[in-house]
Amino acid sequence: RALAAKNYVLKNFPGISPNRFQTIGRGSSNPVAPNETEGGRQLNRRTDIKVVLATQ
Repeated sequence: RALAAKNYVLKNFPGISPNRFQTIGRGSSNPVAPNETEGGRQLNRRTDIKVVLATQ
C-alpha cells in the first residue's frame, strides 16, 4: 500500500523527485484499531503521508 501511494504521487506530480521519498510499509505491526471487526480492518487499511519541507 505504501509503495502504491508513492507510485501514485510520482505519476500524478511529475515535478517531485523519487529521491525525495522514503516509503515505509508497516502492515499489521502498527494498527490503529483491532482487526477483529470489519470496521477495524477498514481503519487499518490506510496510508499515512508525512510532508517534510526542506530547509534552506
